[in-house]
Amino acid sequence: MNSDHTYKKSELGGTSRHIAGIAKYLKEKYGTIIIGVVPVQGSTIPGTKRLETKPKWFFKVKVDEVVEITEEEAFKGVVKIARSDCSLIGMSSGRSLLPTKK
Repeated sequence: MNSDHTYKKSELGGTSRHIAGIAKYLKEKYGTIIIGVVPVQGSTIPGTKRLETKPKWFFKVKVDEVVEITEEEAFKGVVKIARSDCSLIGMSSGRSLLPTKK
């Protein structure tokens, strides 16, 4: 696996345990670039928190970049997956689709 082209993006939700666990494992094993996803200021995407809420685990691992996503961008991600894969996903999954395009 070539770490120069290996990316993992994950939203910051709940305690941020998901991104922390994935970041720790993939960085140690493959040197993966980790991109966190948060809603833009004033935007609400179900299941996602901003860094100002001080997610419990986020600051214990190295996240290379944090990308802000609007509700509209998250919804566009939902529509894109629905059209391309015939899968119905929620806004929280749609928000994770776009960060590498920003």
